[in-house]
This record gives sequence, C-alpha cells and structure tokens, in this order.
Amino acid sequence: MKLKIAKGSRRLRALKRRGTEGLNLLPHLFTLGNLAAGVVSAIFTMEGNYIGGALAVFASMLFDALDGRMARWLRVQGDFGKQLDSLADLVAFGAAPALLMYRLNLQYLGYPGMAIAVLFPIAGALRLARFNLMKITGHFLGLPITAAGGLVASFVIYGRKLDHWAFSAAMVVIALLMVSTIRYPDFKKASWKKIRVAPFVLPTLATLVILRASPRTVFFLPLLIYAASGVYLKLVQGWDRSVAPLLRNATGR
Repeated sequence: MKLKIAKGSRRLRALKRRGTEGLNLLPHLFTLGNLAAGVVSAIFTMEGNYIGGALAVFASMLFDALDGRMARWLRVQGDFGKQLDSLADLVAFGAAPALLMYRLNLQYLGYPGMAIAVLFPIAGALRLARFNLMKITGHFLGLPITAAGGLVASFVIYGRKLDHWAFSAAMVVIALLMVSTIRYPDFKKASWKKIRVAPFVLPTLATLVILRASPRTVFFLPLLIYAASGVYLKLVQGWDRSVAPLLRNATGR
C-alpha cells in the first residue's frame, strides 16, 4: 500500500513538473512570434510591400507586449526569456525597421543613408545590452527599442511624404534617444500612486484633439508622444528643481 502511494506521489510530482515546463514555454512562444513577425517584416520590405512590413512590426509590438505580461502572470520569468526577448527585439525593432526605412527612403541618400540605417540597430543593441545589465524599476533609461522601432514603422503609414533628409534626421534623433540617459515611463511596472497626473494632462488632450482631426495618426501619434515624453518630463523636472523654487520665493509661498 505504501509503495503504491509513493509511486502515485512521484507521478503527481512529474505531472506538476511537466505542467510547469509547459507554462515556461508559453511566454517563449510569444517571444518567438515577435521574432517571426520581424523576419516577415524584412521579407515584405524586400518584396516592396512597405505597408505590410510596417504592419508586421506592429504585430511584433503586440507579441512583445504579451510575452512579458504572460511571464509575469504565470510567474515564470527567467534569464533565458530575458535574453531571448532581447534577441527578438533587436531583429523586430532594430534591423527590420532600419531595412524598411532604407528601402523606402534612405537609399536615395547614398552612403549617408546607409550609415544611418546601420546606426539605428547598433543604437538598439547598445540600448538592449544596457537594459539587461541594469536593474531599474518604474522607468526606462533611454527610449525603449520597441517604441523606437514602432515609431519608425509608423512613418511608413503616416509620414511617407516627408523629405529624405527629414527621415534621416528623425532616424538619428530616435537612435540617440535610445542610447540617452533620459528617463521614460514604464507603465507596466510603475507605481501609479507616485505618478504625477498634471504633466500628462496637456499631452493627452493634444493627442485626443489630433486623433479626432486625423484618425490616420492612430499609430504614429501615440508613439511620437511617448518618444517626446522623456524630453518633456525632463524639462518639467528641470522646471520643478530650478524655476519653481524661485517663483515660490518671489511670491512668498
């Protein structure tokens, strides 16, 4: 009788272990979906289907959002998933958008356009390497590569009429924002009790007004607002630290 109970308990533990291994696999499938969508984006780009390439990058953004949430929900986060996610992000949001923008626009600038296309994934790789080494919660240091790649892809849908040099300047600025030390909000892990609502009121209202006037900006505008939010919040913090105390002293408050 004891022997049967022991065998039953071993089988139960084996089933639990297999179930845990299966749960560990589930977030990785979303990460691989992110990687696959990035490769599909590159294939579409080489075939001249630039809208399809941009939409594939947006599909990668969806997979990227789901894999992290799934891992946290199942409590199966680990170093393997973190490294795999970075590799997928580099393809989907670094190489794929750079290739997309090069074929669509930057190739007409010759070697400077090629250099800018190469610079973008390099900045993304540096950004990801720094992210993996630093343990920061509540915010990101530098523009996340997901937002950077998505913003570049959104140019294809909304901003195709821009000048070649305007595109190149935008790519350089976005790349510099990725490797900068500017803080960006991490809404997934941020403490909502500590978030100041006032700095976000004006950008939110402006976003809603523009979306109502031009619904085509539904992909482009939120990503652009987020990319600019780091600089905006840094200016707000600089105001709080330097100008606001002077005004309080002048008014006696």
